[in-house]
Amino acid sequence: MLTIRLALIFDSILRTMLLHSSRLVIKPVGWTKVIAALCLLDIFAVEPCSAQEIVIKNGQKIAVLGDLVTRWDATDYPQQVIRGLEANGIHVGLIHVGCMGTTDKMLGILDEKVIAQKPDWMILNCGIDDAWGNRTTDQYIKDITRIVEKTEAAGIKVVLSIATMVGEDPDSHYNGIIAAYNTALRQQAREKKWLLADFDMPAALVAAGGGAKTHRSSGLLTNGTVFLNPMGNELLVLAILRTLGLDTAQIQKARDSWLDRTDLCKAKAALTVRQNEQLAALAAKEKRPASEVLGEMVAKALAACPQQ
Repeated sequence: MLTIRLALIFDSILRTMLLHSSRLVIKPVGWTKVIAALCLLDIFAVEPCSAQEIVIKNGQKIAVLGDLVTRWDATDYPQQVIRGLEANGIHVGLIHVGCMGTTDKMLGILDEKVIAQKPDWMILNCGIDDAWGNRTTDQYIKDITRIVEKTEAAGIKVVLSIATMVGEDPDSHYNGIIAAYNTALRQQAREKKWLLADFDMPAALVAAGGGAKTHRSSGLLTNGTVFLNPMGNELLVLAILRTLGLDTAQIQKARDSWLDRTDLCKAKAALTVRQNEQLAALAAKEKRPASEVLGEMVAKALAACPQQ
């Protein structure tokens, strides 16, 4: 029998908080309750940069443009947006345009990769690569504005997203740059009445971590670098769905629909070389992908754990 170290997965799942008399009370329950509790905080900003009713329609297409965080092989959040809409009877197509690069590079590929594909909507999530390049807030906002204006001129509606963090230390050099980007982006969105998927990632980290100060590799909402883990993806997706006009009941319906899907979560297990060889041999014997065999083992291990 394979022994799989699931400590990191369990740590992430079991951290949560509840609200009591406007104070945070920490209690070890499931991630579902983390999301529910976070939704009661000022984590998500819904005014004035969100639609008041569902604005995306059945049969439309969404292009998702972004930097390293949105790269097609590094994230599941665009698919999760699509599945959340499907759960509410809205079936849309996806054009996934993740790339590595700063906002000026995205401006350079906008015509070919987005506008020429004729989507009805574009979601834009970027900022990390700009921060790594130490680009100024003025440069970042100027490029964002040009992207939005050019996209809208082509008849494509735009939903912006705040830039997510580099690791989980809000006091790091790069996260200081990103915080400045987001402050300016919020102001620009208010003034220009842009749709902005906004959530307070540092506040979400404090809540998910039980009020403790987080550091770069805390692993609560990211994998310790720039990439969002399944919990971080979910917060971003919830912000996008709220911005598109889904109400609380519709968002809950979306969450219920994706909780048992295997195509929206790429969790990793720490295996030794020996365990990896055993897994490969078992997968070959059963003529199944190793990821499927491992997922089945994890499901059985979690099912055997006491329910919180």
